[in-house]
Amino acid sequence: MKTPTKIYLLLTFLFIGSCAFAQNVKIAESSGGTVISNAGGADIPHSSSILDIRSTNKGILLPRMTTANRDAISSPLAGLLVYNTSTNQFNYYGGSSWQVASFGNQWGVNGSILYHSGKVGIGTSTMTNANTFLTVNGNATISGTLTVNNGKGILYNSSGDSQLKYYTLQFTQLMGIGPGIISGELSIPFSESFTNPPKVYVGDMVSFSCDVGQPYYLQLVIYGCTTTGCKARIINTGTDNLACNITWNIICIGN
Repeated sequence: MKTPTKIYLLLTFLFIGSCAFAQNVKIAESSGGTVISNAGGADIPHSSSILDIRSTNKGILLPRMTTANRDAISSPLAGLLVYNTSTNQFNYYGGSSWQVASFGNQWGVNGSILYHSGKVGIGTSTMTNANTFLTVNGNATISGTLTVNNGKGILYNSSGDSQLKYYTLQFTQLMGIGPGIISGELSIPFSESFTNPPKVYVGDMVSFSCDVGQPYYLQLVIYGCTTTGCKARIINTGTDNLACNITWNIICIGN
């Protein structure tokens, strides 16, 4: 075969390959940037982009590497993005360390802080409950004011892992009673419910008024507590008749 014929055939193959490439992917460069597309459209990239990649049936693959490969990158620039095949996560370099780029339902970790969709975990690698917005595994120091449960508060249970509830109420009783007498059975209902019967304590007298005698001889005794209330009796520990209207503070602690 003569040399001109060989050159002609080579150019023909190159032209055919070029046409085939052009039919699949178009690369267009302009002063505004570059367009790579197999979906048609204008040859000018979007005004906010230096590189505009378009397709209706294909994606784009960023460099894929293990954690060891990523850490071996010399002098990474802030904003560098890779896909970590060791963790199946996108990583970006934040200027001083590699961070997890969080997309959709993927959790992100920054040091010992786990964050995702408004939920935060500190000192933990997993959130204990999907409905928990903050999980702290360890000691926490708060220098300001901490408002819990709209100001209702919470107690620390040192003897178990169940959450404690602190609940107060006021109990008022009009009582006329003789010396050394125990009243009939009374009822103290709870407006807050408990899972188990709480510990119930009688607090101070909020207010009192007596037609006969002094209120200090009247003793409120609580017993038979359930998850919804307690039974009670009043004892006149004095030596005189008493007729008083008294309000006591009642404290309930339980779960």
